[in-house]
Amino acid sequence: MDAVQSANGAALFYRGGQAGQFIRVTAVGDITAGRYEGALPCITDADFTATHIEAHGSFEEALRRVLEIGGLPLLAAYTGLPLG
Repeated sequence: MDAVQSANGAALFYRGGQAGQFIRVTAVGDITAGRYEGALPCITDADFTATHIEAHGSFEEALRRVLEIGGLPLLAAYTGLPLG
């Protein structure tokens, strides 16, 4: 993932520039994944199209699932720690 934004107990992982892929984890534990486009000048201006939605009991459970799928690169992006 290229970038991670977090606010209000939620997280947005995305890869790409003006268009790309995203994973959003909400404060209540919902995961939404899909594609976005029109992210200029920033990701919050993008149009998001969901292709996958999962509900989990909490933000922590949903984040755990996303990090299980994304592995070490996603964990490094989320924490800001270098891989090597």
